[in-house]
Amino acid sequence: MKSKEIIDFIGEFFSTWLNEINKGIASGEIKIPYKYTFTNFIRIAESPDHYIWELSGSKKIQPGQYVKISMPNTIEKICNATSFFIPGPRLKKEINSGIKISAENNSFSNLRFATEYDIKIIKNLLNIDKILTTLTPVKGDIPLLIEPKANYILFLNVEIICSGGLNLYYRVIPSAFLIKKEIKREQLIQWLEKQLKYSFLNFPITGSIIGINNIIDTSIEHFSKQLISLSNQTINELIIDKFVRDNQEYFVKALGYNAALHQKNLIWKQRDNEDPYRSTPDYLMKRKDGNYDILDLKTGAIKSKSITKHKKVGTDGKGKARVRFGSYVTELIAQLKDYNKYFQFEKNREWALKKYGIKIDNPKLIGIVGNYNNFDKTEVSSALECYKDNICILSYLDVVNLLKGQFKM
Repeated sequence: MKSKEIIDFIGEFFSTWLNEINKGIASGEIKIPYKYTFTNFIRIAESPDHYIWELSGSKKIQPGQYVKISMPNTIEKICNATSFFIPGPRLKKEINSGIKISAENNSFSNLRFATEYDIKIIKNLLNIDKILTTLTPVKGDIPLLIEPKANYILFLNVEIICSGGLNLYYRVIPSAFLIKKEIKREQLIQWLEKQLKYSFLNFPITGSIIGINNIIDTSIEHFSKQLISLSNQTINELIIDKFVRDNQEYFVKALGYNAALHQKNLIWKQRDNEDPYRSTPDYLMKRKDGNYDILDLKTGAIKSKSITKHKKVGTDGKGKARVRFGSYVTELIAQLKDYNKYFQFEKNREWALKKYGIKIDNPKLIGIVGNYNNFDKTEVSSALECYKDNICILSYLDVVNLLKGQFKM
């Protein structure tokens, strides 16, 4: 099957499946005894040997309501299948693993791949439940490796935890599939229908249905794990933005706001020559006093090892090292400043108030970027010293910890 054919087929196939499930819930034919959400966006990747796709996201949808799935315009290109599943930086070559998957028709459900050492460390960051059975590799640099000859693989409600150097990576996989690229459409349909049938019939035993997030712990913990997982993956920031938007109530609560406006187009009615004609901040966060702060999201898994850097000062470059932000965060702050400049013009403020009800008075400029592997709080505080007090840089782990603090967990 060709790339475009795969995108169209997967979108249509799983849209039909999830909407049939929701119709069954509405009619009472399907009874889910715990809290649940629907996956609502699909990632698709292509390695030299495989097509891989993941049903991701988490959105509350009323029984019988239409389940809309967001599909990518293009397929992600990856060097090997393992790099799609293992969190952290993309693997450019295969490395040693204690668990290798090379055969056909493998199904992994309600499992965790991790070493005991990694589980102990991540418990300090997240509340890892004991419900999932853990497969612990005896040896290897990563917990799982998918070989080129592997075919017909299903992951359902799976977690992967692995460490690399001083870093620790966490990944949640609600539902994911892997097939060889030479598969024919009829073969794929037959295999997928079999997997869907098995997940439905075994649901009373496993508690898992393909495409459904079973929230056995609290909704807050579910949101936290998904957000940390996304911040550990090399993905487009639009994917994180969609997840946050679909779970906006937790995001707003974590940061202590009353409400949020997502990606409102701000028309510059008054501007300098170098200013744009239109600006679209990710979020305008409503404070308790009715005014709004400005927030932008970036990826958690940045390309560099840290969001900060140490720069020598002095003409000879041998002076005292000062902590500065890397270019990725510097650009984020510049973008936030541009959004703030929009509201410094009276005509712009009047237009935004009339159009969206937005009031601005000494706003905070908030950037969310990085994860616990690349975000050092002490260094971030030092790097912020050269900026005004209204600029705030947080990591995705900070958001999770703030949320848990709101609910005293």
